[in-house]
Amino acid sequence: MINQEDQEKLANEVAKGLREWMEQHPETTFAEIEQELWKRVSQIQAEVVKAIMKRIEAAQNEGMALKKLMEDGEGNAESGK
Repeated sequence: MINQEDQEKLANEVAKGLREWMEQHPETTFAEIEQELWKRVSQIQAEVVKAIMKRIEAAQNEGMALKKLMEDGEGNAESGK
């Protein structure tokens, strides 16, 4: 439900944000880096789930079966943006 381009964009956002955070926290420990990484990944996970839920709700409002939505929308998360 999320295409390759969006996956790469999200991964780049996480990596860039983490690099910036590490520059601001040069004395950080590995455990703190790991904690910050998971915080950022969790935020993106929430965004993806929200986008998926919007697509499901829209499909249900249109009477489209979830199976059909998944088949038609495989690789896309556009309507959740």
